[in-house]
Amino acid sequence: MDQWTPKVVEIKLCEAMQMNIDLAIADGWLQWLSSRDRKLVVMRSQNIPWKIIARKQSMDTTTAWRHYKRSISKICRRLQAIDDDIAILL
Repeated sequence: MDQWTPKVVEIKLCEAMQMNIDLAIADGWLQWLSSRDRKLVVMRSQNIPWKIIARKQSMDTTTAWRHYKRSISKICRRLQAIDDDIAILL
């Protein structure tokens, strides 16, 4: 992948969760997150509304959204680092 952006990661996670494809890859990505953030990302990838996610996570909707965006960014950084390591080896 040339560029891991938050949007690309969100799309890939949603596809994996909704269609049960590449679930091993998605699970690997999710292991980089705390268990609380992992649950939040999984719920959002299943298109659960923010209000319900926030209630289940015992946080404000905006806080849940911030945790989600931070988690997606964390996954992006890890994927970009992996790509950079592979490029150095080539």
